[in-house]
Amino acid sequence: MPDPRALLLLVVATPLMLGCQGDGAARAPAALGPGTPRSTAGYHTQASWNGGYVVHWRSAPAELPVGEPFALEAWVADARAPEVLLAGVELEVDAAMPQHGHGMTRRALVTRASDGSWRAEGLLFHMPGEWRLYFDVRNGPLLERAEARVVLD
Repeated sequence: MPDPRALLLLVVATPLMLGCQGDGAARAPAALGPGTPRSTAGYHTQASWNGGYVVHWRSAPAELPVGEPFALEAWVADARAPEVLLAGVELEVDAAMPQHGHGMTRRALVTRASDGSWRAEGLLFHMPGEWRLYFDVRNGPLLERAEARVVLD
C-alpha cells in the first residue's frame, strides 16, 4: 500500500505543477498565431532556469553603456518551439550585481507592444563589472526566470 503522505503530496503539488487557474484546467501560454516565426538574428537567446521558455533579447544601444540609461527589446517563446512567440505570458526585467550584493538604482518600465514584443526602458548599469539581467516570465501563478550574464568594462 502506498504511503498516504506521498499521496497527499501528489494531490497538493499536482495543481501547482500544472499551473491550474480557478477551474482546475492547466493553461498553456498561447502562441501569437499559427506558425508565427520570429527571426532571432541579432538577438541574444537565453533559456529559463526550468527550461520552459527562451527569451530572445537585444539592447538599445547594442553596446551596453555604463552610467547611461538603456532599453531592451525582448521576445518570449516556448523552449520547445523557440521561433514561436507566446502571447499568454507576462514579462518583468531587472538586473543585479550578485558579487556586490546590489541591484540597479532604478526599476525598469516594461511594456508590451502590439507585435508581441516587450520593451524594458530605463535600465541603468551604474558601474562596471559583472551584471546579471533577469527576465521573469509569468504564466498565471507560475514564474520562470531566465538569466543573462553581462560584463562591462
